[in-house]
Amino acid sequence: MEQGKIVYEGLENDYRQAFGTEFFKDLEQSFTDESADPDRSVYARLYQLCAQKMYHCFSEKIGTWCKENGLLLTGHLMDDETPSGIHFIRATRS
Repeated sequence: MEQGKIVYEGLENDYRQAFGTEFFKDLEQSFTDESADPDRSVYARLYQLCAQKMYHCFSEKIGTWCKENGLLLTGHLMDDETPSGIHFIRATRS
């Protein structure tokens, strides 16, 4: 995999199952429809799917291992950002 690229296998299918619409159709509409509801924006939905994927593929596994081995896990990831672009680590330092 090329550095700096994120691969999300099954994105289109997961998006369709979660929201009942097509990812690329919604993505195109996000650039053309100024009246689109920001809570239903393709970006917010994509962020939600990525958060769920990260939980199932990483956090849940690491958390289970830590619990089984008597270790604590904070659950915080470096460079966390929100859909609004707020950078958690930088925001707490300013």
